[in-house]
Amino acid sequence: MGLSEGAVEALKYFSPGNGVSGLSKLGIKTLPERYILPPKDRLDQNKVVLEESIPIIDVSNWDDPEVAGSICEAAAKWGFFQIINHGIPLDILENLKAAVHKFFDLPNEERRKYLKENSPSPTVHLNTSVNPLVHKVYKIATQSTLALDHTLRKKFIVLLSVASIILAHYPICPHPELVSGAGRQSDISSITILLQDDVGGLYVQGARADQWIHVNPVKGALVINIGDVLQIVSNDRYKSIEHRVSVNAKRNRVSVPIFVNPVADAVVGPFPEVLENGEKPIYKHLVYSRLFQLLP
Repeated sequence: MGLSEGAVEALKYFSPGNGVSGLSKLGIKTLPERYILPPKDRLDQNKVVLEESIPIIDVSNWDDPEVAGSICEAAAKWGFFQIINHGIPLDILENLKAAVHKFFDLPNEERRKYLKENSPSPTVHLNTSVNPLVHKVYKIATQSTLALDHTLRKKFIVLLSVASIILAHYPICPHPELVSGAGRQSDISSITILLQDDVGGLYVQGARADQWIHVNPVKGALVINIGDVLQIVSNDRYKSIEHRVSVNAKRNRVSVPIFVNPVADAVVGPFPEVLENGEKPIYKHLVYSRLFQLLP
């Protein structure tokens, strides 16, 4: 017995370069079993704390001590915050999101040209308009990190040596409650700067491990989160918090995270200055690339 026409078409969309985006374009009503999460791994909306939200910080004056104080407090308590009036024009941010949508709207054959094995370069630049954004976002990463402690300026700069950008696309899903756009995780970066669209779906861990707080999209804002590296060098003063992404039943979601990291051979561990008052180190020193080998 042969496969039905619909089944054959569905199998095509599982080929490399199509993925869940291609599957979503079929307008399926039932999810393949491979994508359905066990109940314990799904986002339980009853565990979402509606009364809580991460801080929104106006950084129009980076030199204002109140700005630095707000960043330090947010980094210590939440590990996440949003910044507004950061100096990146709104049209650059909107154009970038539109470019991501446009790329993932391309025919699958066109997108397959950018698979790693097909790309002429290991680094693919989709649009030159990203370049000024990278420069400005790197400056924001530097200013946000230095706001935590100006006395450690030179050491913090070492942690901000490499930036990598991901254009993330979360296609429409008929049963978003059964799946996850991205499972719970913390970032193995120094600091992460995220541009999200207005669909929403980013959740950060609350005061308890089973609580989640939705990061409501704010037009023109950038989401900042502390990475594992800053938690380590601060000896747990600043928090790298687990977060997750849900998908949407009606709209495609895009986001652009920029991960700012040390170089691979940088040695990461609690700064001596953090331990000056007799505080015991929580972490051992190790080479940054070794952190990836320790991931579960």
